[in-house]
Amino acid sequence: MSKQRPQEIPAGSLTPKHPTLQELQIFFEVTNEKIEALETEMLAQQQIEVPVKEYFINGMYAREIVIPAGTLLTGRVWKQDYFDIMVSGHIAVATPAGVKDLSGYNVCDGKAGRKRAGYAFEDTQWITVHPIAQKEANMVEALTFFSMAEFNVWRDRRDYYLMALAESQINR
Repeated sequence: MSKQRPQEIPAGSLTPKHPTLQELQIFFEVTNEKIEALETEMLAQQQIEVPVKEYFINGMYAREIVIPAGTLLTGRVWKQDYFDIMVSGHIAVATPAGVKDLSGYNVCDGKAGRKRAGYAFEDTQWITVHPIAQKEANMVEALTFFSMAEFNVWRDRRDYYLMALAESQINR
């Protein structure tokens, strides 16, 4: 993968020694801004491809990836809440809510408007499930933003539109 704006997950390898969860918690001191700063540093490193399998059914869109052991990765900012399903593996995931050490099978709620970073201690199979109104040619571009700044502009415009719509309904 080249050093360009990532389509889904910029990922870089760390040293062969796995960091401890405590080291990751100190390292991440989790905020969206710090995850984005980490992502910027990661983009200067060698990148790996993380193939994505996509599934569609009844207004749902699922993405499945296998994160190789030893991979440090970040994700995009989703517009809507979604489900995270960890099928197998071992990974530490950092969000503004903190760092979670996950092993084996887990189902978690994914929150809109946040960045995530993770470190895979083992090969980790991960699926996200998203509500969709329609299938798009590029689902990631339709459902996400690369940065929190892009998400915040979208959210502010959406909120303004909804407020203006509500006012127009009241003034009828």
